[in-house]
Amino acid sequence: MKKYISTLLFCMVLVSQIGAASAVSETDIADITEMQKIDVNLQEIVDYDFDSYSRATNRIEWTISPGRINRGKPALSLEAGETVTINCSFSPRNADVDFGLIDSDGYFYFDQGADGSFRQTICIEESGKYYFATRNNSNSTVEVLGYIYY
Repeated sequence: MKKYISTLLFCMVLVSQIGAASAVSETDIADITEMQKIDVNLQEIVDYDFDSYSRATNRIEWTISPGRINRGKPALSLEAGETVTINCSFSPRNADVDFGLIDSDGYFYFDQGADGSFRQTICIEESGKYYFATRNNSNSTVEVLGYIYY
């Protein structure tokens, strides 16, 4: 419990220090363990190389087929206390799309987009490799555009 509180406080301080630069407020932070979680079959995931790979920003421009999960590669190497901000829009706006991170054990931590957009900062509790991922729960193809900052 003490480690959990320390990690959460660290994330809050970190985000408050960079908040002005990235327009993130403390209320926008979601601890990864507070997100929905499912076990995914990694064999059924569609991998996409990031258009441009940078330690700070990755651009997303994906087409996601109905019922599929897309995963960005390479993995993001993250330390406990680091944050990942996902800022994406999707079309059609009424599509059912989930955004989040898949850990190295194959668990997808996610939240749902709404009204054609998703913006959330996720605080990592455990160091490791994580993949940005989106899941299209709709019956039609979805276009996703945006950025991942970490």
